[in-house]
Amino acid sequence: MEPQIHNTPEEQAVEPLAEVLHMVSAQINSIFEKANLLLQIKVDSAKFAVQESILKAGFAALGFIILFGVTMLSFFLFLLGVSYALSELLGDRLWLAHILTGIFTLSLLGFGTWFSLRQFRLKHLNKMKAKYAASS
Repeated sequence: MEPQIHNTPEEQAVEPLAEVLHMVSAQINSIFEKANLLLQIKVDSAKFAVQESILKAGFAALGFIILFGVTMLSFFLFLLGVSYALSELLGDRLWLAHILTGIFTLSLLGFGTWFSLRQFRLKHLNKMKAKYAASS
C-alpha cells in the first residue's frame, strides 16, 4: 500500500483530529474500566463487612446462650443444695424442702419483678413530669 498524500489543509487536519478523538475515547474507556473496578471493590468490601458483622453477631449470640446455660445450671445447683440442707433441718423430708425452696424462689422472683416494674414506672412518671414542667 502506498501512503496517502493529503493535498488540502482540511484533509491534513482531519487525520490528527481522528487520532486525538481515538486517544480521548481510549482514555474515557480506561476511566470507565477503572471506575467499574473501584465500584466492584467497594461492593465486595461492603459484602465482607456485612458478612463479618453477621459472624460477630452469631458468635455473640452463641456466647450469650452458653452464659445463660451456665448461669441457669449454677442457679439450679445452688437451689438443689439449699433444698438438701433444708431437708436435713426438716428431718429428711426432701419433698417438703423442695416445696419450700420453690416457694421461696418464686417469692424472690415475684418481688424482684414487682420492684423492677415499680422503678420503671416511677422513672417514666418523673420523665413525664419533667417534660410537662419544662413546657409550662
